Amino acid sequence: MSSIIGKWEDGNTFWEFVAGGKFKHGLPQGGIEGTYIVEETIDGPNVMQILLLKPENSPEDGMNLAVALSEGGNNLAVTFNPDSEPQIFTKLTSDKIENPHEKADESNESSADDLLAQANSGNKDAMYSLSLSYLEVTNITQKDIDLSLEWLNKAADAGHNDAMHTVVRFMFEGKVDMDIDRACKLAYELDKQNSSQDRRDLFYDYAKKTFTIDSKRAVHIWSKLAEFEHLPSQSWLSKICMYGSDYGIQRNAETAFRWAIKAVSHPLASNSEYNDDIATAQSMLGIFYSDGIGGAEKDVDKALQYAKEARARGNESARKLVGLLEEKSGKSQSSSSGGGGCYIATCVYGSYDCPEVWTLRQYRDNTLSQYTLGRLFIRAYYGVSPTIVTIFGKAKWFQSIAKPVLDKIVSMLS
Repeated sequence: MSSIIGKWEDGNTFWEFVAGGKFKHGLPQGGIEGTYIVEETIDGPNVMQILLLKPENSPEDGMNLAVALSEGGNNLAVTFNPDSEPQIFTKLTSDKIENPHEKADESNESSADDLLAQANSGNKDAMYSLSLSYLEVTNITQKDIDLSLEWLNKAADAGHNDAMHTVVRFMFEGKVDMDIDRACKLAYELDKQNSSQDRRDLFYDYAKKTFTIDSKRAVHIWSKLAEFEHLPSQSWLSKICMYGSDYGIQRNAETAFRWAIKAVSHPLASNSEYNDDIATAQSMLGIFYSDGIGGAEKDVDKALQYAKEARARGNESARKLVGLLEEKSGKSQSSSSGGGGCYIATCVYGSYDCPEVWTLRQYRDNTLSQYTLGRLFIRAYYGVSPTIVTIFGKAKWFQSIAKPVLDKIVSMLS
């Protein structure tokens, strides 16, 4: 099967495709050049192919171009939209028609043995060329999809950019099985080359979409992304690992604290794009340090510092936490008339100083305690709640019943 090699013009502009997968396109106001790969080839009287163009210095992943070569190769029809009328170009050169990926080394272009030897010696370009060759019948290979995928994966693991891009795309399109650990690693390697987090963002969003279907799988994806320095995943894990029961997973305060520290220490923490992610992690650290949980040493001043920083970034939970911590450290003029701990709420939410418990305590001290019936309720509550928590506090059924009720009350009071 052939590829289109040569140069064609229509009087004002030209298209040129050369061996090695490179192209040039001349325009009246300038031109572009870059690389291309053949995405699809259609047999027939005319050679027709769908190419993925990658212009140099372009942030885009690429753009598709449909090209058709007339019999004899004198005319080339080009269009970016297969449904629209193509533009016709006339051939300028007598270049032969050949596959731009038939060779990893020009001195060995027709030798399967030489190409295979290069690939086996670790040449990632040769690996990728073999992968493309096995997709079709060429002068050096027979079509073999399994071998094509095998060499594609080897090229990707060796760091070939196009191969990594293709493997990740195939996983999303369902053409190959999704291997989360490997996919996240490839996404990380691609992002490093572009100094971005774009590829990892795709997997982050993918996990959020599938979370309600398979929460454990989603958490595994976020965990792998977090290991590969994905800031939003680190921040999100600091929250869901702390409040695991809210998300259908096991609570793990130590893991939550570890990811919160990682997030606020991330090299991109000062980037405004991640403002909300950093605010979430800072707010969580306020909770960890205020109670000394998750491996954090209890330090109200440090907790207040993180909470204030999160509040400055617009985090609503941090706003409540600041009030609570100022009250706790004696830096606020507000006073508590009721005192004492909210046993059931603290048991359910996992922290005496979390915003939800603070809201309930404020209601107790500022509203209930002002009325006779309210004070009777407070007295009765503190008479029975410690026993209830001691007997049933660790039972899952108790958590599943108590939390929705408390959530609704907190929502009404907020």
